[in-house]
Amino acid sequence: MVKNKISVYKDKLQPLEKRIADLVSRMTLEKKARQLDMFMGSGIVDKMRTMTAISPDGKFAPEKAKELWGDVGVGSVHDLYPVSAENGR
Repeated sequence: MVKNKISVYKDKLQPLEKRIADLVSRMTLEKKARQLDMFMGSGIVDKMRTMTAISPDGKFAPEKAKELWGDVGVGSVHDLYPVSAENGR
């Protein structure tokens, strides 16, 4: 019986530098460039209260994220806060 070998980048027992090198070697140039990109949070949520505050009943909208990012992913999402952030809580 052959066990599935875990990828180096997923192996917590490997040194961090080795894990990073393995992960980066697997990424395409497009994926590496996309890691530098940021997207506004309002573009991936179904209901916003303000430009940056998600509605109490708002949810992540995977179909919107797929439309924006495709299968490549994104480095980060900015300006997406719960309503409590408006009140300084």
